[in-house]
Amino acid sequence: PEVRLPDVLGVYRLVRVVGSGTQATIAIGRHKRLHQPVAIKFSRDEESSRRLLQEAAFLSRLDGLNVPSVIDDGRTPDGTAFFIMDYLEGCTLLEMIQDGGPIRDPMQCVQTLLHIAETVAGIHDRGIIHRDLTPKNILVGDDGVIRIVDFGLAIDVATGTAVRQDIKEFHGTPAFMAPEQVQCDGNIDGKLSDIYALGRLLLFVANGLDAVLSTIPSSSPDGASSPSSTPIRLVNRRLDQIYRKATHVDPARRFQSANELACDLAALVARWEKRKRSRRLALRASALLVLTSVIWWQVTIRSKPNSPPSVDAAIALEVPVSPTPPTDSVSLGNNVEIELMQAPAGELYMGSQEDDELADADEFPQHEVRLTHPFWISSTEVTFDQFARFVEETGYITDAEKRMASLTPLGRAMAGMAGQPLTTWKEPGFAQEANHPVVNVSWNDAMQFCDWLRSQHHRNFRLPTEAEWEYACRAGTTSRFHFGDESKLLPQHDCVAPLEAGSQPTFTRPVREFPPNAFGLYGMHGNVSEWCADWYSAELYHNNDEVDPIGPDAGEFRVRRGGAFNLPPEDCRSADRNGGRPDGMHPFLGFRIVDGGPVSIAGQWKIVEGGAFGWPNPVELNEDGTSNLGFGLWRYTWNGCDQFALTDQQGMKPSIFGVSDGRYSWNVEVNGDYLKLSQQSKLRITLQRLE
Repeated sequence: PEVRLPDVLGVYRLVRVVGSGTQATIAIGRHKRLHQPVAIKFSRDEESSRRLLQEAAFLSRLDGLNVPSVIDDGRTPDGTAFFIMDYLEGCTLLEMIQDGGPIRDPMQCVQTLLHIAETVAGIHDRGIIHRDLTPKNILVGDDGVIRIVDFGLAIDVATGTAVRQDIKEFHGTPAFMAPEQVQCDGNIDGKLSDIYALGRLLLFVANGLDAVLSTIPSSSPDGASSPSSTPIRLVNRRLDQIYRKATHVDPARRFQSANELACDLAALVARWEKRKRSRRLALRASALLVLTSVIWWQVTIRSKPNSPPSVDAAIALEVPVSPTPPTDSVSLGNNVEIELMQAPAGELYMGSQEDDELADADEFPQHEVRLTHPFWISSTEVTFDQFARFVEETGYITDAEKRMASLTPLGRAMAGMAGQPLTTWKEPGFAQEANHPVVNVSWNDAMQFCDWLRSQHHRNFRLPTEAEWEYACRAGTTSRFHFGDESKLLPQHDCVAPLEAGSQPTFTRPVREFPPNAFGLYGMHGNVSEWCADWYSAELYHNNDEVDPIGPDAGEFRVRRGGAFNLPPEDCRSADRNGGRPDGMHPFLGFRIVDGGPVSIAGQWKIVEGGAFGWPNPVELNEDGTSNLGFGLWRYTWNGCDQFALTDQQGMKPSIFGVSDGRYSWNVEVNGDYLKLSQQSKLRITLQRLE
């Protein structure tokens, strides 16, 4: 029956009808005073009224995601149900591809699907399944935000409440429906059906509608389902692998969550962005490489009978590998500690050989680097429970948590478009245990963790330099991996992306699940990638220091090293390099630490807070603790760590709580470039190190 729509609905005046179907009518309205446009959806009959109001209830639970925002709902005087939404300018994904053709750029394909998959992950987290993810239900806004619309087939997983109560009947769009959905099995836990639809959307975006229609599985509501026999490949091999996993006929062999699919897509974007930067730099570096090759031929070939370093050159490296590497530990309290392994001083060939087909341009030229001092490095990535101790003691809020707390719905949408995760270290999007590596921590977060350790133990805890990291990863080898060159052996040595299509997905694993390298270090090739201290530069190796390098003086990105659970073997090699913004974080990114030795107090210190009458400014401190103040800082050892206490020049005996100056007890804290003296009377004196 024809629905009679009111001319006025509260403060909104109807402008025009833009669409009408068997279930609902869509109209454009405008606020009478503010002139703000809105979209209004009206039901067609009583049964569709129930469905429409249930759809509005679902949408109201998804506030903050890239879906239409419900402003109000209700019934007209004649009983017609309606709800009012934001009016969104744009076109559907179907219209965009039909008008402009398939997206042939793999990067744009991945970014498009990544935005959709992240929204689907958020919808699933709120307990709702869409069940009709098709190009006509994806809106590409004029503001650049991709939104999911039309929840007319949606289901509440927890209660089984559905917009349509006849879920065992055939509903949906066959070209984008999973086989089990086509069979009308009534399974309301259909998250894997939504994942199947995401795979089909990827095929649509990359190859167009004809490719989708030619690969509809041979199934019907009354019969069994089987994969289409029509061969189809996407524009890129990696995209093709993701498509085939997402659309596997066996739900158990698909991605098991939308977040898992989004993680794989995000890793692919990061890899391609890195290669894109490398290709740009390769042109500028080509002349230098030619010159380097000529010089190398003149110097090396004519002066040495053998060729440059190869996989057989490990014996030429001065790396004293011990069968039982020295160990130590640092306590975090509550029986939580970090194990440290000593990496000896030595040399390494940093980077990749020029004939390595897996190498990127930023890994050339391979060059010899010498580390002149041994260093202590954590045997594993910092774990969830170790980071939790830091947060428990300090109340620290990570960059991801700050971002989550400050984002408006529009900010969340923009963050999704930028490929930034909306997860935190506490809730990374997958299950973690105490002995898994902490993830979703930024470089800034990692540095704050190191600062906390410094303040607790008065030792120079920090992130490893990029040279230290590769030296520790190689552990005396020159091959692609610390165990050799064969990529197929990598899953036996670390937690990485499955090599076989259809294999069960992996996330983080316990940090000691796989065997360590010769330095006693775990997870260097997998589990999670790791932050390093240095600024990242793709051209660094063309002009790098040969002794104890610390990287560029400045930059935009910080170095990230090592493989991860979602990365293929070529991205897990000892020489593979990458970079990221210091405030960026990912569910496949963590860190490990280095103990750089006792904090030095020698030098000049400027008084920036407090002070006493007659104190010189700056204050001069010697390494033995004596000063120009008439008292000094006495260094001693407690629980294996250097401590400082205030003493007079005659060496008054200190205690772990400070010393008495005759009137008060003093506490001393050395934290990086700051030295703080405090008394029980709460007098505080703060000094800052002068360069």
